[in-house]
Amino acid sequence: MRNLLILTLLITIALQLVLAEPPVFPGEYSALAYDIEGILSEQHNNAPALIKIYNSWSRLSKRVDYQFMNQPFYTQIHTGNTLYEIHAENRTCIVTELGFPPLPPNWLQTATYTGIQKVNGILCETWVRDSSTFWRNAEDKSPVKVNESNFFVWNYIPGSFVAGSQPNNLFTIPSYCKKALKMKSQKIKG
Repeated sequence: MRNLLILTLLITIALQLVLAEPPVFPGEYSALAYDIEGILSEQHNNAPALIKIYNSWSRLSKRVDYQFMNQPFYTQIHTGNTLYEIHAENRTCIVTELGFPPLPPNWLQTATYTGIQKVNGILCETWVRDSSTFWRNAEDKSPVKVNESNFFVWNYIPGSFVAGSQPNNLFTIPSYCKKALKMKSQKIKG
């Protein structure tokens, strides 16, 4: 009986150690998500959005395609320290110098594990880092939801998270965006 108790205790401790390991994202992946809450959704008249995410840490690039209900499609490409908001339907681009690259795969390295919660009907490990909360499926470790400072709140569509190389053309900045950046730089310098 004593050996069974010790074995149970060791298994419990081992399980807690496994749960305490912060999530690390693959260097390259794609996923589908939706957004129905948060400041980004509010900025679009509380319209729900379907989101396609492509990430390539080797390129220091992240692409997010947004389709808010009854609104034009647009893309954001965060490459290096620059964010390009691309509106292909009218060939316009908003360029913002952020001063930092996309989040690295280990962005949750300093996150605190806060326990198990049920999110979107799934039992999830919950991690908190600064003003961000991340939930991952307790069983298969796939992302379920991320709340980034209540600015964007992405709910990942189950089964859509796929690790693997992303095509180069996904991160190509259109020529009209490069011109916008050049004009912005001239205005800043001028």
